[in-house]
Amino acid sequence: MKDEILYQFISIIQLYTNYLTEYLSNTGVTCILSSRRLAVYRISFLIPYLYLSFLPRLTNTSMASCRCIQFNSTGIFQSPDFPKYPLSSVLAPSSVLLQHPLLCLLYKFTAPDGYIIEVTFDYFHLSPRTDRCNDYLRLFDDISNGLIDEKTAHNGEFCAREIEVGQTFYSHTRYLIFHVQLSGTSRGFHGTYNLIPKGRFFSNAIEIESCRFRVDSLAGNIFSPNYPYFYPTTTNCTYYLAPRQGFSLIISLEYLNLRRYACHEDFIDIYQMHPKVHLEKLCYDSMPPYQIQTMHGYIIEFHSGNNDIVKARGFHISFKYISQQLSQNMPDESNTPLANDNISDLAYLSFSLFSSYPSTKFSSAITDVHGDEISLREHCTVRITSSSVVDSDSPFSGVSGILNSTQYVNGDEPFKCQFIFLGSGTERVQITFLYFHLYSRIPHLNNNTNRCDEMDHLSAHVLIGTRMSRIEDFCGAETPPRLMSTKNLLTLDYVVRSTRVMRRMMTNAENFGFVLKYHFRSDLGLSEMNAEVRNDITCHYEFNSSQRSSGDIFSPNHPGYYPRNIDCHYIFHGAEKQVVIIHFEYFDVEGLAACGDSTHSDYVLFSNYQTQDRTNRRYCGQICPRDSIVSESNYFRMLFRSNDIFDATGFYAHYQFITEQISQINRVKVTSNAYPFVRLSLTLPATLLSLGIIYRWSL
Repeated sequence: MKDEILYQFISIIQLYTNYLTEYLSNTGVTCILSSRRLAVYRISFLIPYLYLSFLPRLTNTSMASCRCIQFNSTGIFQSPDFPKYPLSSVLAPSSVLLQHPLLCLLYKFTAPDGYIIEVTFDYFHLSPRTDRCNDYLRLFDDISNGLIDEKTAHNGEFCAREIEVGQTFYSHTRYLIFHVQLSGTSRGFHGTYNLIPKGRFFSNAIEIESCRFRVDSLAGNIFSPNYPYFYPTTTNCTYYLAPRQGFSLIISLEYLNLRRYACHEDFIDIYQMHPKVHLEKLCYDSMPPYQIQTMHGYIIEFHSGNNDIVKARGFHISFKYISQQLSQNMPDESNTPLANDNISDLAYLSFSLFSSYPSTKFSSAITDVHGDEISLREHCTVRITSSSVVDSDSPFSGVSGILNSTQYVNGDEPFKCQFIFLGSGTERVQITFLYFHLYSRIPHLNNNTNRCDEMDHLSAHVLIGTRMSRIEDFCGAETPPRLMSTKNLLTLDYVVRSTRVMRRMMTNAENFGFVLKYHFRSDLGLSEMNAEVRNDITCHYEFNSSQRSSGDIFSPNHPGYYPRNIDCHYIFHGAEKQVVIIHFEYFDVEGLAACGDSTHSDYVLFSNYQTQDRTNRRYCGQICPRDSIVSESNYFRMLFRSNDIFDATGFYAHYQFITEQISQINRVKVTSNAYPFVRLSLTLPATLLSLGIIYRWSL
């Protein structure tokens, strides 16, 4: 038995001796500092030490054993044997103790002087994160001399699927390095890299003082400091764009990436210069397209807080002075209709302001889910824009209005019509359906699945980050819920697959279509709560007992779908010795199990503290919290958070501030709650028990 164990042990040593000898012979010495020390040792001396470190699983591979791969021109990069499992052929089938040896690589990208590196991932899949990353890609994007060792701090560590498809990284200097550790459990990664001139991101402005710029050119761009790299912490920069006689000035927001939920620290203030008037405050959720025009000049101020932990890239704003005479004689490029009906044209990179001209019809075709081309002889595009971002004489602009689909249906054949709703940077689009009845096939007429996309339907999309994301397809005669955009852009695709002959076979043939009301809102539909609003935070409402002792609270856009990517804070301030009680009448918050981050759940959370509270339970799902929620003191905070994946109709609840007086307690329905933050300490036990309240007796 001992001989067999010894034989297996010697076999393992021999296997890794051969592997390391070949591996270390190819080790580069230009990427790491410690590799220079390696040459003074004999490989035979290092082998016993190194294979013993391999036996536990090589969880911390020394950079001295990493192979260096150099990149100095535009091209692609990928993990070894992509997309196969790396090193799957290194181990013999009989190896049991060491199933996944680790491969260590250094990817070093070097740009010429005056250039930076841009890398974009189109695939990334490493082994899952447990308490830490076993396989990882560590990013070094701020290295001045191109050299790293084990003591060099990395700028990010990624594993699992933590790098999204299309995610881009930029270097701050001419060097960018990946430290990669891979085992046989990872599929690897793939992407492209480019060398970009730094001059492309220089502002067309003169720096008159530290981070104070004056624009003298007729057209150009201004950028946040270090763009496209992360902007510095505690930045205060000002850009002056003076008025010019006989010219109009147009500024367009081309790119914006500020820290999420930090609108009180990271923001852009836009002022009219003469006279100085505050026009707009742009935060992390103020996404392009955004464009404004004036004859009185602009002052643009950029402020930031701590950008060292959750890093953001800043902004890119373009400007253009246009002769007033020329602008009257030439069409505005920002109002050019879209060349096609591809929904991606409305995504993050489409920065021009969509026009609100009447619908334009032309020959077109669309492709259904089966990949078969369906002939659509008619296609229309209708652009409806908020009056806050276009001239008031535009035919389809305003704060709200009514849209009837029958105005855009005048043919006998299938067609598609796209309705584009665009608000200003601080507005959201709200859609309320007043009537909805679309043609649907009889079940036995080749529609066994009853899928909406196989019949006449209306498809809603909203802007999520850099892409347009579908909310839902609506069909039949069921009225859709009220909708609200995540940003300032929402589109509705009306796809009619039926012909007029087919529709005439049904009853009420003349009533097919829909009628909706659109509304550009900046209050998330929550103004009816009669709460104090903090304008520096997107969704922050405060309730003070000195103003109202009771009232209602609800999710944004209730009873419709709440917006995605929203953080709403409901803050309650009572008088001394008061507590607040919250009772839910309706609850539909998309989520699973314990509503944890791993389930991508939206949730509601309560806290008795102003700081972050990790001890309290999250609520999600479609079941109301079993008992009324009671605060411990006169301060209470409720957080509602949604992600960018799911949709639901939210919640509706009553709140009331109460004291020890029985008359006040009787006004609200209160039941028990077993969670530690819900305790009601009162001094009337007999009366409270008769009301069904479980309390903690306080002496």
